[in-house]
Amino acid sequence: MGYNAYLLGNGILLLSNFPQENKVEVEKIIMNEISGIPWGRVFSNFVWILGVAIILAAFSYHEFLAHIKKAKRIEVFKGDSFKKPFLVGTILIAIGISASARQLWLTAIFGIVALLLIIWSIKIIRIQATEKQEDRD
Repeated sequence: MGYNAYLLGNGILLLSNFPQENKVEVEKIIMNEISGIPWGRVFSNFVWILGVAIILAAFSYHEFLAHIKKAKRIEVFKGDSFKKPFLVGTILIAIGISASARQLWLTAIFGIVALLLIIWSIKIIRIQATEKQEDRD
């Protein structure tokens, strides 16, 4: 028995030894395999990896700034331009790990950490807004 070529609806070319009459069943099998991807896990892992990427970018950029300005690293890293992306990245890491953890206790811990970080960032934003308002007055 030879192989038949199937061009599926999503552009996938499939070589199979199924008869040509079974093309619809072959498409169903392939779509079930594609839909079997755990998209929730993919997204939760994407979230914490995005958080790590943001933190790495913030570190890299501020290391570059310290080199260009010939300033001490500690002075550059104390600024808001570093703290904000670092905080956002940390929140994303906590949310992503909380969503992707399989143990309930780990999910709870990282969920609480994410919630506390979000509350802390809201307080920081409010403090900065009031300071800007006082500077204008």
